[in-house]
Amino acid sequence: MRLIIIGLSLLSSWSLGENLYQIYSDAVKNDYVMQAAGAQLRVKEENQTQSQAQYLPQIGLDSSYSKKRDEQKRSGIIDVDTSGLDPNDPFEEFLIQTAAAQAPHIRTDTTHSLWNVVLTQEVFNMPYWYGMRSTKHLTLAAEYEFFKAQQDLIVRTVEAYLSVLRAQNNLSSSLAAEKAYQQQLDQTTQRFKVGLVAHTDVQEAQAAYDLAKVQRISDEGALAVSFESLTVLTGKQYNEIDGLAKNFPIKMPSPSSREEWVTLANEKNPDLNIQRETTEAAKLSAKSLATSRLPTIAFNANYGRGHMDTTIDSNLHNNGIAVTMRMPLFTSGSVSSKIRQEYARLDLAKDNLGATERTVNQQIRSAHIQTQTSIHSVEAQRQAVVSSKSALEAVKAGYEYGTRNILDVLQSQQKMYAAMRDYGNSRYDYILSILQLKQIGGSLTPEDIATSMSGSCHPILYASLKTTNHAVSVPQGFCHSQNPHLLCT
Repeated sequence: MRLIIIGLSLLSSWSLGENLYQIYSDAVKNDYVMQAAGAQLRVKEENQTQSQAQYLPQIGLDSSYSKKRDEQKRSGIIDVDTSGLDPNDPFEEFLIQTAAAQAPHIRTDTTHSLWNVVLTQEVFNMPYWYGMRSTKHLTLAAEYEFFKAQQDLIVRTVEAYLSVLRAQNNLSSSLAAEKAYQQQLDQTTQRFKVGLVAHTDVQEAQAAYDLAKVQRISDEGALAVSFESLTVLTGKQYNEIDGLAKNFPIKMPSPSSREEWVTLANEKNPDLNIQRETTEAAKLSAKSLATSRLPTIAFNANYGRGHMDTTIDSNLHNNGIAVTMRMPLFTSGSVSSKIRQEYARLDLAKDNLGATERTVNQQIRSAHIQTQTSIHSVEAQRQAVVSSKSALEAVKAGYEYGTRNILDVLQSQQKMYAAMRDYGNSRYDYILSILQLKQIGGSLTPEDIATSMSGSCHPILYASLKTTNHAVSVPQGFCHSQNPHLLCT
């Protein structure tokens, strides 16, 4: 697996808590999807090594050892007794050998041993040459797939992290709404006791409080569940994470032009580069098969030694060099069929490349529009919170003077807390839109993360916004740091 620089800050202009850095570090080490991507890359890298090895010298060793016995029986021949002859006498030795050769029963034992070193070097082999180049492009495609997995890990980590913050934001709104409705219920009950309001107002206030309580219970469960998404990435349990700095600036990432993002995506988008490399590999693979009709030339050399032990011992020498040419003459249409098949695969790869180009262009334009929309949405939602608070104060004043009823107050409160919830979620939507834009543009890399973290610091703990599993309150504060957007760790 490629070395991944540990660290995470999506933009130099905004920062999440230090705890996200730790969770990302844990995910890099423990996420099975990322580990599988690294293993897949190593598998495909070995294909290139194997392909290159076909054009390099091949050396092999052959050895053998055999032992056999031959027996021959002949009829019509009388066995001659040579036991009285002296083998040291030349004439009598000749008689012994002659009698043995003409004996009715002959047995021969033979022992044979041999070893041989063979060297083979391809001299001209166009299918191997194009195949080697094709495998190189497939390896590049595998590297882009791993880069895509790196980006995906960053996105999945931040999405899981923000899902916890989003759940906490919803819970904070629910807690505040429940508290406000409880106070409204208490006030309405007191006013009813002194005869200032009807019992209907008490019932409406009670219903609003009960609904707020149900929503709070639901949001507490959602918060506990959201922590599990972090466990899926890292295999570890988390009970507390740092929150998002409250006032980080909302702005477009660089470059700001939509066409510049399109150009960047056409250059760096991993899906597009995967298809490009796959298409180039298919083109070379088709050439490899097209040249399979050409002759291949190989150089061969061998050096061998052996020994044969029989009636007469002998040493064997086997040395030689050769140039071998092979050329297919007739394959019953098999080669032609494979060539047509490979060119059909090339057409398929080209079509997939064209479709991917259109998809990426559409995705990057849509992501850019979504990012612009999210920027305006954050500001609009912030203003909606301010307006809803002012409206609630006006409705409460009207209720005190008798010009507005309790239902108006409850509805105004509901709108204010909904606006607060939507404002918090709009900030998380903005972050995710930035992520998606950079991911499609192919600019979200571990190196970029390390660069954006290089100017960060570990501020002195002054106060912090913490998101806690099963928490019921959210203390807020900022770091004692020169950067007001850094959150305490």
